[in-house]
Amino acid sequence: MRPNVDPQKIEQLMEVLGKQAQGQGCIYFTGGASALLIGWRQSTVDIDIRLDPEPAGIFQAIAKIKQELDVNIELASPQDFLPPLPGWRDRSRFICQKGQIAFDRYDFTAQALSKLSRGFDFIESKIASQEGYEQQNVALTQIQLHGRYLMIAEMQSGGWWCGLGFMLKTSSLTDYPTVRLMLEVIPNSNRRAEIIEAMKDICKQYNWQGYGLNDTKAWSNIFREESLQHFLSKEDHVAAIQQFFLQTLDELEKIKKEYSNLPWGAVQDSGEGFSDSLSAT
Repeated sequence: MRPNVDPQKIEQLMEVLGKQAQGQGCIYFTGGASALLIGWRQSTVDIDIRLDPEPAGIFQAIAKIKQELDVNIELASPQDFLPPLPGWRDRSRFICQKGQIAFDRYDFTAQALSKLSRGFDFIESKIASQEGYEQQNVALTQIQLHGRYLMIAEMQSGGWWCGLGFMLKTSSLTDYPTVRLMLEVIPNSNRRAEIIEAMKDICKQYNWQGYGLNDTKAWSNIFREESLQHFLSKEDHVAAIQQFFLQTLDELEKIKKEYSNLPWGAVQDSGEGFSDSLSAT
């Protein structure tokens, strides 16, 4: 087994590859290596990279340096799990130029989504137990329209819904996406007053955060979330995210039992939903 990789080895890697590559190109660091480069982790097992465009002679250089530095180098990126996310090049961050090779950190938003796609298969059976859950086949559309990637359970009998996933829009372009479980009620819900009162109480009892709870015209919601940066510091990112999802869903089950008077069920024969018009909060 090879030793873990530290920032110094990545610096050496860039230096050597920049000298030995025989043509222009770009190398994107992904996974643990990208987190390592900005100080979120102290070490990583593998160095995952994407070549785009591929520099001439790079595979011969990689084979040689793997032995010289005693490191694992793998060709792996979010595009192995999801279609290329629009704008991924623009959101990737330049690190340095070594010879003819540019080194970048691969788009963190795309990395977040790839981890989500791997983690959700395990979680789906849990959220599917929520009444009114519907498989969302338009997740990538949600990214473009609402800046999020969520699985959704609609509880139409009360005009509200439950979402689990990533929130990609943040207050600053440098912020990292968050992993979130949320409950949101529409402005014209016929049970809004009752739901809002319970939401305020849940925030106090369970330390959830709230949005628009005193605004009668808002798509008001409460949520529990954690920055994805927190999970990138873990050895197994996907397992850590899955554990967060499971813990928050367990907490939601407790909330449902405590507030059993709320309209948790779905209207089975309504023939229409409101997921297409959900707010972008």
